[in-house]
Amino acid sequence: MSIRWPKEWAHDKGWPGVQAGPALRSGRTWSAINQRLHLCQDSLPNRCQSLGAPGPFTFEWIKAKVLEYRRMFGQWPRTKKGSSRRRQKDPLIPGDRRRWSAANVWLRKNQGVNLRELCQTLGEEEPPPAFCLESVKAKLLLAKAQKGTWPRLTDLIPNESRRWDAADQWLKKHENSSLARLKRDLGHDPPRPFTISLLESRIRQHKRTTGRWPASSQDPMPGDTRTWNTADAWLRRRGLTLATLVARVGRPVLRPFTMKRIEQEVRLFTRAHGSWPTCDSQEKLANDPRGWAAVDRWLHTKGTSLSELTIRLGKPRRYRKDAYQYRHHKVAA
Repeated sequence: MSIRWPKEWAHDKGWPGVQAGPALRSGRTWSAINQRLHLCQDSLPNRCQSLGAPGPFTFEWIKAKVLEYRRMFGQWPRTKKGSSRRRQKDPLIPGDRRRWSAANVWLRKNQGVNLRELCQTLGEEEPPPAFCLESVKAKLLLAKAQKGTWPRLTDLIPNESRRWDAADQWLKKHENSSLARLKRDLGHDPPRPFTISLLESRIRQHKRTTGRWPASSQDPMPGDTRTWNTADAWLRRRGLTLATLVARVGRPVLRPFTMKRIEQEVRLFTRAHGSWPTCDSQEKLANDPRGWAAVDRWLHTKGTSLSELTIRLGKPRRYRKDAYQYRHHKVAA
């Protein structure tokens, strides 16, 4: 076996194990290579360790690394919970390429404890005190005084590692209450539930105060503690988005065309420009952002056109004499 294979594998994927699959540039698996090494009174873990791989976990080694991590960063190591993508963000063990989640798995499997319990035995603060109604009220007022806003369920309780959802569950179980009800008793005015009309008014207010239309971001809504991201998520559950609602609010309200209104617009145009409007006129209507091409399209739905309307209102019929003769009499050149 090439002595460089485990080192090349470690550079890309970490040090190989027996169940790591096929080796680099070889049709054999690491399990087959391990069996071949056994014939030479060796093994794959020993060979990797001789090439610089960290040794296997031991209880004393993990304790030393926990204390070293505490000295380096001023806090005890923690492991991430949730999906594998979140667990990949675990901090690394000092001087090792493995993460604290791997040490936590080894501790639970071989020692019957987890990393948090080990940190507590090595000097971490005592477990947080049990909840009581008065302490939850005091913590709520303290969080309001520190941040200026009432805490959410995902925020941490001041001076604790627990979140407010733990206090909410305790209130529901022991006090027949909830965190939202307790905040209302302490003076919190909950925001109004979202509606389309409420969001439209918030969009117009944001435009008046900032001079720009809102976008999906963490910026707070005017007159509300919630953000535009929250409003966008609420709209997406109903088949809309914040961008479409902003476009609908920012679009001017157009009055429907009528024949009487178009005749008034034609007279205003003639009085202002001294000529009659056509489909190619670049000027807009006097009281409408649409152009004369839109007027002509609407007139076509009524069986007429803009040119016929202007002739009916007094535009003289004019034509080029030579073009008329060529078209109707086919005068030879």
